[in-house]
Amino acid sequence: MGVHAGAIATVVFALFMVIIGAMTGTDDLGQLILESLSDKHGIGNGLMLGLCVAFIGLAVDQILRTWANEHRKALGLA
Repeated sequence: MGVHAGAIATVVFALFMVIIGAMTGTDDLGQLILESLSDKHGIGNGLMLGLCVAFIGLAVDQILRTWANEHRKALGLA
């Protein structure tokens, strides 16, 4: 479980860096989130973009969990 937890932590930190990168002037999903947080009427966009980041994290978690379970079964550890 240690490798899986480490991989998930890496993904979470990468998603945080997308948002932090927006503060330095990058042009990506993080910039859209930052703009919607700065806009008084951007709560809907901010919520939708935040959910997108959360679902990206959930999707990667599920992919890594499936991969780890398959390898555990192949090694006879499951």
